[in-house]
Amino acid sequence: MKEKISVQRLINVKDSLREKVPDFALKLQHVYQLLEWKWNEKGVPTVQEIRETLYGLIDDLDNKVHSISTGGFCVWITEDGAGMDFTISENLYE
Repeated sequence: MKEKISVQRLINVKDSLREKVPDFALKLQHVYQLLEWKWNEKGVPTVQEIRETLYGLIDDLDNKVHSISTGGFCVWITEDGAGMDFTISENLYE
């Protein structure tokens, strides 16, 4: 069973995560460029596209959803902490 996160804590953490998005997005964009990792036919994502994706994930956190991810990005919150992750993985689905 997931722990309950208070509404005030959720608001505070989401605000704190939003403050970190610009720097985190800039770092990630450098990684995307280095790896020549393209988002479909759009090419390497811009810092703004990465920011918008991260802000969207943060907005989707609530008292029922404590972790949400897409495209290697993950935003999470627990009673003890919160953060944003970027993961590179290779998956095989059969």
